[in-house]
Amino acid sequence: MSFTIKCILPISLLSCCSYSLAFLPYSHYASEANKVIAAVCPTPNNSISSAHCIDFLIGQSMLASSGLVDGMPKSKILQYKIGGFFVGGNNAPKEAIQKDAKAIHTNLNPLTDTNILKHYSTLSNWRSLSQFLNQPVIVKNKSGQEYKIFPLLGTDAVHGNQHILGSVLFPQNIALGATHDPSLIREIGRYTSEDVKKSGVNWAFAPTLAIAHNLNWGRSYESFSSDPSIVKALAKSYILGMQYPRYKTTQNNITGILATAKHYIGDGNTEHGQDEGHVKLNKQNVSTFYKENIPGYIGAIDGANVGSVMVSYSSITGVGSNSGRYVPMTVNTTYLRHGLLDGENPNQLKFSGLVVSDDIATDRAANQGWPTQSPKANPFQHNKNSDERYQHALLHAENAGIDMFMMDTFSSYKTIDQFKTDFSKLLKSNHPSTQSLDINALKDHVKRILEIKLAMGLIQGIHISVKNNHYKKPLSLKGQNNQAAAVIAQKAALESFVLLKNNHRIQPINQHNYQYIILLGNHEHLPQIEGGETVYDYNNIGMQNGGWTIRWQGYLGNTFWRGQNKKESYATSLLDGMIKNLNSQQKLAIVVDKLKDKQLFPSKLSPSLVVLTLNELQGYINQYQLTGANTLAIGSLGEYPYAEYMGDVCNNNPLYKNSAGSMQNPYLAAREKSNLKLGYDKSALQAIKQLKNSHIPLLSVVYSGRPVTLQQKGWGNSPWLLSDAIIAAWLPGTSGGAAMADYLYNGKDTAVTALGKTNTLSFAWDHPKLARGTGLNF
Repeated sequence: MSFTIKCILPISLLSCCSYSLAFLPYSHYASEANKVIAAVCPTPNNSISSAHCIDFLIGQSMLASSGLVDGMPKSKILQYKIGGFFVGGNNAPKEAIQKDAKAIHTNLNPLTDTNILKHYSTLSNWRSLSQFLNQPVIVKNKSGQEYKIFPLLGTDAVHGNQHILGSVLFPQNIALGATHDPSLIREIGRYTSEDVKKSGVNWAFAPTLAIAHNLNWGRSYESFSSDPSIVKALAKSYILGMQYPRYKTTQNNITGILATAKHYIGDGNTEHGQDEGHVKLNKQNVSTFYKENIPGYIGAIDGANVGSVMVSYSSITGVGSNSGRYVPMTVNTTYLRHGLLDGENPNQLKFSGLVVSDDIATDRAANQGWPTQSPKANPFQHNKNSDERYQHALLHAENAGIDMFMMDTFSSYKTIDQFKTDFSKLLKSNHPSTQSLDINALKDHVKRILEIKLAMGLIQGIHISVKNNHYKKPLSLKGQNNQAAAVIAQKAALESFVLLKNNHRIQPINQHNYQYIILLGNHEHLPQIEGGETVYDYNNIGMQNGGWTIRWQGYLGNTFWRGQNKKESYATSLLDGMIKNLNSQQKLAIVVDKLKDKQLFPSKLSPSLVVLTLNELQGYINQYQLTGANTLAIGSLGEYPYAEYMGDVCNNNPLYKNSAGSMQNPYLAAREKSNLKLGYDKSALQAIKQLKNSHIPLLSVVYSGRPVTLQQKGWGNSPWLLSDAIIAAWLPGTSGGAAMADYLYNGKDTAVTALGKTNTLSFAWDHPKLARGTGLNF
């Protein structure tokens, strides 16, 4: 499904410099936040606080996974006074499994297709969950003044509202960087904000502001660019769109959703590109480290007043008594508190929002030991640490500057009660360690959380001018316009494609020359637990979205983009886009591996569509006398979806398998990839050989979350050698198929933007002539 690209807003609003912004620090709300704390903790600061006070302070410091409380009675949840809830990468509302999952496909078997059933979650399911969680903690002061404190509700929104069926998903960040278009990125932030609010959620854990220094890193696609100045500019634009979608603000009211700058700092700068690994710093390279990795945070904090910062799992070389040892950022006072909060770094950052840990980060720090000596922490290991060891890590995390702690079901500390017990011990004078947590320090952390809630309108009973009122019911579904978001998503994908090679100028497709189009590509037979279907890369909406799509590791295939879900999200595969753009004289033939795969592509898709097996291809070539003069072959190949460390290459990552020895990503091999090579599979190569024998040119579309290796000495069947033209498609999102067909048929030369040119590389490719910022015109 495609449509004409057009601006949704007046050009003046899309200009990166036309909006009026005047920010105040979030400490602007300090006096009101202190009133709320005083209502619960009225005793003098040097007095022993009541159990009610301590419960409130600890509760507001918790950011609990929905999996910890989904199904728990509301009254029980309210007893904990929890400050926020979040949806993990694999979380799904329980009611979705019980009520709606079987509607996805008549052939689903609840015993074997459990992965699909679990994640078949509609907008209605998610709204029900958010309304269940959105219960206020109510406190009163001595005068009877009542305050209703609503929770923060967070979700990963890496490239759109990714958990929800029917949502428009945008290109991943590495593709957005290739647009070099800050105005467009602000629009994406705005539409993401609106879609997340529809589900009743008020906080997105996005954007990632890391620079991927080594493409072996499994999160490379979450990085905008290898250029710090571009990361800085796009961080500002994205967060402005997410937090301030109405394009102006006169104070600190967050009228969209709370954005998150992550992961502070150095997550993309680890040794060998290992996810959650180490950053080795010394006096000689520390200034370079800041110069390269801090600009995104300057754009987020100084440029857009981001309300939250998430801290990285990774470790940085310690100083002083910790010299020579790696200290996890979660407990790293030197680089967290002094670097982010106190302004004691070369850029003098002084962040006033809330600092949140990553998922069970304190638990990982405790498992690693203090400071860590191991190259990785494994949260799935069975041996539990002592309470005292966990308390030690918790204490250091508080002192380092963490305000809110993510808690999840796979922590060594699986219950909220365990967390409360360990936290409480830190506040008591008889704590077994020589150190304890100062109650005033904890109050200061909670004050920062409440300041953000005040800026968002999440506290009733405080008379301030905040019109957002996030505590109200989710946005109405009436009049929702996914088409507007899809227009922006398609425009972003179109501006992100980079032409890497174009021999004989075969791109864009000349519809008068090429009467026949042959579509071929790699394919995969999915395990039954994933639906059991065979998917081809030219018809694989899941692949073109990558990780953080429906679930943490993403999905291959089209299971979640059928029927109404596909219609609502305007999702299109390359095949969909090609069919839409065929003229009346053209024939489209697609190549499948086996005869049984023909049934995947019924003739009703298009009267111009022909489905051929490998054994039938040569006969088709002979029958219609196909040559390079009248035929073009388009090949599609891509990386399988992955997220975080599951996408690491050649890192011997111990997190690659879970505690039972099973792969956490069902699509990847039993061990990590040893290189970044991406080539055609055996069946696709057989088809290409037949086509090349008739001198038919090949245009390859490469879907990947990073620049991949397409050629290598001695690799005779490399895509670079086989292809006459190559397009880097990145991970273009749900509208990627329509955008690619538009690009193939109509072309798009690079265009000047505020940051460079559209359709140019955000990272250098593995080729001497393909540096960052390059891309061919037609």
